[in-house]
Amino acid sequence: MRQLFTAIATVALVSVSAHAQQVYRWVDDDGVVHYSDQPPESPRADAESVDLNVPPGIDNPVLSANTPAAPDASTVSEQAALTGLLEQQERADEAEIVPYTGLEITSPEAGEVLWNIATQLQVAAILTPSLQGEHEIQWILDGQAVGNPARSTSQTITPVYRDTNTIAENVLDEQGRTVYRSNALTFYVQQTTRGR
Repeated sequence: MRQLFTAIATVALVSVSAHAQQVYRWVDDDGVVHYSDQPPESPRADAESVDLNVPPGIDNPVLSANTPAAPDASTVSEQAALTGLLEQQERADEAEIVPYTGLEITSPEAGEVLWNIATQLQVAAILTPSLQGEHEIQWILDGQAVGNPARSTSQTITPVYRDTNTIAENVLDEQGRTVYRSNALTFYVQQTTRGR
């Protein structure tokens, strides 16, 4: 980048030298480097005289390849955008999702018979490790998603009627995609009936 700036400045100065004997260099209040055949109008600007007969980088500190150029506005905004992307990537790397290793439904138990639950089923599970990032739990009753995804591994599902049922649980990512799932287990709901 510095070599490119030096080459551009050299070409500009050579074209200016065809029309003028004296070239001035100064840095304004915003840090922008200027070259001109006229000294700056601002009395606060310290202009340096540039010797056009000396190649850049050789005994000419003004045009030395080591002289940093002040970035223009587009370069600053590009650098800010790049910095923002790098910081975002670093945060994403720090918050990297740890793979799940287990999801076990603890309530109801496999083969359990539930009596008189008044259509409300209490479900619970253990997830290892715990929920990552913005992941949520979605319960699956008899092959159908029930209730809303939530950040809890326990929930009340309703209505659940007397029948042979299956229950399973999925872990969903931020886009609603399944990233981990439990095995489905079977349980039974029974209702006490009164004799006549």
